[in-house]
Amino acid sequence: MSLTDPGSTGSGGGDANVPFNQTNTAHIDGTSNGVTKVHTLTFTWNGSVRSNSCEAAVRQGESSGTTSGCTACGYPGSPSRTQSGDGHFVTVTLHYCGDGVVDSSLGETCDQGAANGSSTSCCDANCHLVTPGTVCRASAGACDPQEVCTGSSGACPNDVVDPIGTVCRGPAGPCDQAETCDGSKVCPNDVFLGSQGGSFVCRPAAGPCDHTEICSGTSAQCPPDTFLFGNQCRASAGVCDPAEFCNGSSALCP
Repeated sequence: MSLTDPGSTGSGGGDANVPFNQTNTAHIDGTSNGVTKVHTLTFTWNGSVRSNSCEAAVRQGESSGTTSGCTACGYPGSPSRTQSGDGHFVTVTLHYCGDGVVDSSLGETCDQGAANGSSTSCCDANCHLVTPGTVCRASAGACDPQEVCTGSSGACPNDVVDPIGTVCRGPAGPCDQAETCDGSKVCPNDVFLGSQGGSFVCRPAAGPCDHTEICSGTSAQCPPDTFLFGNQCRASAGVCDPAEFCNGSSALCP
């Protein structure tokens, strides 16, 4: 028997030699991807097959010397039969889930070999396609979309990243700029306006007694709005018109 599956095989009773006659069936238990698969074998015996004493000794496991001149090399026996043509010998080749070959006659819809049933395969341990949309590769960063099973292939789609220029982090305030993907899986570091030089106005003056606020370079938010205090905001227009000064609580001149 040849067994291509990376598993084990047995008779179901702990003995590889299974005694049965022409009215019996035998079964082979094979382990495939951790799941026991049972194959039932039905044999039809050829009633015309006969054995001489040497062949009987070999088949029945007789001790050496119980028959004369017998060795396993005495086969094919009489009348010039061959093992392949002898009804007492059956060669069984089993194709199991997990051998990497899709066998639709057994109901398989995929076979990824040893990868079947793993989190990165779209083929389950029973060689069936998993539900479309099942995640088979998680995202590794803001610029790396997760891959999901298509429902038509046992292989997870190729790993791809978002196109260069795709926004991966929007601005969190007037002093924050949006970051875009650069071809890698992770989004570039968050950068604030003014952190790399330059002066960026985030709140213009709303009156003669109002400061213009500038981004600090360390925060996404504009600094608090502050007003001038004690600064002359309107000059005297005559001896009866005193000059006005900012009071520190309003952007407007009193």
